Amino acid sequence: MIKRFVFLLIACFMLFSVAIYADIIVDPPNNVFHSLHSKECVEINKNFYASGKDSSVVLKSEPGSGNVVVKINNGKIIYVMATYNFEGETWAWGYYDYHDNNGWVPMNQLGECVYLNRISYANGENGSISLKSEPGSENEVTKINNGDIIHIFFTCNYKGKTWGFARLNSNLSTGWVPVSELLVDYDYLSFAEDHKNEFHPFVASNYDVVKNVNLIYLWSWPGSGKTVGDPLPYYYLSYDIPLISYVYTDEEGRDWGFLPDLKNPSLSSWICLSDPSNNEIPAVNPYPKPMAWQSENTDVPKSEFPMQTLIIILISILILGTAILIRVFWKPNKSR
Repeated sequence: MIKRFVFLLIACFMLFSVAIYADIIVDPPNNVFHSLHSKECVEINKNFYASGKDSSVVLKSEPGSGNVVVKINNGKIIYVMATYNFEGETWAWGYYDYHDNNGWVPMNQLGECVYLNRISYANGENGSISLKSEPGSENEVTKINNGDIIHIFFTCNYKGKTWGFARLNSNLSTGWVPVSELLVDYDYLSFAEDHKNEFHPFVASNYDVVKNVNLIYLWSWPGSGKTVGDPLPYYYLSYDIPLISYVYTDEEGRDWGFLPDLKNPSLSSWICLSDPSNNEIPAVNPYPKPMAWQSENTDVPKSEFPMQTLIIILISILILGTAILIRVFWKPNKSR
């Protein structure tokens, strides 16, 4: 009886884990046209903003259809999952706000943008800045006094100028503003701008010390003197260590590894590979004052070890471990 209970418990855990895997990787919104033509579609999974000729774009149920799903004002963010060539025109399949509002729109009515999530401050010449409805527009959404905090969630390049999609803490208004009118907190991007020529490749076999500690502390950047978030348990990097993008060596000879967060770039952090469990590393590059936005390159470096591959490996390990446990707890009765 106990053996059967253990077997059922293991089986349930295995099914639960596979369900989580399916939810992470295979849970796009439903669209009949995409389901029928998935083999001809090109998966892209990128962020765009609405940029139609008549101040809005219309998501259709399928390319060329007259069936309207939702009308979206210019400047709003649309997540595009795939494209499809329909009668010589490229259409994008994406969703706005939530999965139910998904449909098709011509790609020439969209502008590409990069997800960022960066804390900034208004810094206009005349004591304020103006939030616009879309990049390059004169249509003002609201004014923002200098010094007010703005979260920049996306950036795009419009006619040679970088614009940021902003959300205000005070009233949750959204709109676009040139990043040249902002100050930005020093962060992992600022550190990369200052030291990018000093980065070198990460070789996992050189840092086995990371796998042999109880806790791993995360830092804003090397030498910041300030840890961020909760420390990682020792086993986290036993699997995720290939996700470290590159290494920086500080003046004291300590190696630091950059750990990007691809879902929320603002949570990207650094690990001291030479001393991962020490949370008292002195500050040699402390927090400076907010500074002008320096770089238009806002992409988070991508790991050569994609997240989907990592999850598949972890699921494979889980299945193998389950098989071993079943063998241990469910031995056949040889006396029969």
